[in-house]
Amino acid sequence: MRLGKGPLAIGHLFPRKVVNRDQTSLKGTTMRRLLLLLLAVAPIAAVTIPPQVETDPAKVARMTIAELRKLQASGSVTLVDVRDADSFKAGHIPGALSIPLDQLSAQVNRLKGAKKPLVFYCA
Repeated sequence: MRLGKGPLAIGHLFPRKVVNRDQTSLKGTTMRRLLLLLLAVAPIAAVTIPPQVETDPAKVARMTIAELRKLQASGSVTLVDVRDADSFKAGHIPGALSIPLDQLSAQVNRLKGAKKPLVFYCA
């Protein structure tokens, strides 16, 4: 006995319909929708990922005061003071930007456009 139209599956007690390739076009549509969803969500995910800051002292480049003075005199670096606002007001290197360390993650966009290498200091 044949139930409906279309090919029959062989090897089963009861005949059942076999899905043709033409009937699987929904998979392509679903994949396209998933891809579009991922493309729409990707920029949001990229914005919410916190910027990575190197915290391993062994991997952070260091320089002497003489090297810093030389770079500052040539105008080839941007200085960033990461101490709190009160410490900055009490005294800082002339021309330095004040971005307290606890606000550095939030202010990273302010530094992204810097054309010169950034030198951070805290003392």
